[in-house]
Amino acid sequence: MTQEEVASAYGVNVKTYRRWEKGQSPVPYDDLCAICADIFALDLFNLRGMADAA
Repeated sequence: MTQEEVASAYGVNVKTYRRWEKGQSPVPYDDLCAICADIFALDLFNLRGMADAA
């Protein structure tokens, strides 16, 4: 997905989403969890487990 598609699907301004991706602005934890779960169908706890196993 493009940044524009993710921002639109989540309902935030694309400039805000770009700043989050570039690390220029912190992503609120609730937003991060919601984007991972609702947009990408990812569970942060499973991702953490994968990172720990690597």
